Amino acid sequence: MTYENAEHALICRHCIGDVRLPYSMRCHILKVMPDGLRFKVLVFGYRAWGGLEGRKKSRIRYVPICRVKPLEDVKF
Repeated sequence: MTYENAEHALICRHCIGDVRLPYSMRCHILKVMPDGLRFKVLVFGYRAWGGLEGRKKSRIRYVPICRVKPLEDVKF
C-alpha cells in the first residue's frame, strides 16, 4: 500500500479563528470498525507537506466514515 495506489482520500479542515483551510490526504481503508461508524485508515502525508517527502510519511487513523471519499470525487 503506497501513496501512488491509494483509492480514497481523507477530507480534513484546518481552522484558525474564522479561517477554514480545507485539504485532503490520500489513504487506504484498512477496516470498518465494529461500531459501523468509523474506518481504520492508513493516511499518507500531513497538513503542511510541500511535495514528494510527504508520500513517505504514513500513519494509522480512526476517522468517521463521512470524511473518507473515493479519490475520483476529490480535487487535490
